Amino acid sequence: MTAAGPNTPSTFELSVPSATDYLELIRGFVARICEKFGIPSAPGAHIVAAVDEAAASVIEHAHRGQPGGEVRLAVAIDYQKLSIVVTDDGAGHAPEAMSGPDPCQHLAELRVGGLGVYLMKTVMDEVEWTRDGARNQVKMVKHLIPKGEGR
Repeated sequence: MTAAGPNTPSTFELSVPSATDYLELIRGFVARICEKFGIPSAPGAHIVAAVDEAAASVIEHAHRGQPGGEVRLAVAIDYQKLSIVVTDDGAGHAPEAMSGPDPCQHLAELRVGGLGVYLMKTVMDEVEWTRDGARNQVKMVKHLIPKGEGR
């Protein structure tokens, strides 16, 4: 952890094996940060859900459920925003294909799963996927005060 000054965000990092057994630890890590910095419970729960979905996606798709991979989280928070970067070195993906399905059609077809991208984009203010060399990253941002308002 790095302590925040007036214009410097506090930063936190967590690295866990790529296994669903560690999703609870990831959720608790993010929830505790939200609590510590006074993010109200409803938005905090949404942030936790988005991070959980990103990490579960890494485990299922990037590492294909195989042991040996790692899920890394980097969290930065200041008075304006919370930024979370989930990084893995699993199989690559095409970020342009990450738009997600039409949720109404998806639900009408009674399909299970597949709404993770939609969830992340709905509850976070910014979501961006990148591939840097052998690493996949999803960066999610939640603005804590409306854009344009500041100290």
